[in-house]
Amino acid sequence: MSIGVGTGALYSGIGVNVGRRGDHTFGYLAAGCSVGYSSNQGWDVPCGVGAGWIWTDLLTKANDRHGLGIYVGPVSTKGPTGDRKEVYGAGLTYVYFFGDGIAKGWNLGITPTVGKKYGDYRAGALINVGYQF
Repeated sequence: MSIGVGTGALYSGIGVNVGRRGDHTFGYLAAGCSVGYSSNQGWDVPCGVGAGWIWTDLLTKANDRHGLGIYVGPVSTKGPTGDRKEVYGAGLTYVYFFGDGIAKGWNLGITPTVGKKYGDYRAGALINVGYQF
């Protein structure tokens, strides 16, 4: 069992997660809020619950520091101020774990995301920076 705090897909924005480590995997549930800004839409603050799965043996078998995975969770909002709703989407995660094991210690990475907003698919990105206990 692992608990983490940080920002990015592993934490559904700025938030927390609980996860389970496997031999070369890390699965997690997260809750948090992201913050973004658009010149024509203003502030975008999606909050909610996300989930993901990371494999650490896809890029290299030498160590468990490089992780590739999937994420499903809040990626944007839609609707007028006061009546905004979260837009859920998906992303592909790359994360580097600085600790001695799978999902231990500091991590850094990026998750390009996509979600359907107003009938169109919109792309975004979450920057992953966090700490797993």
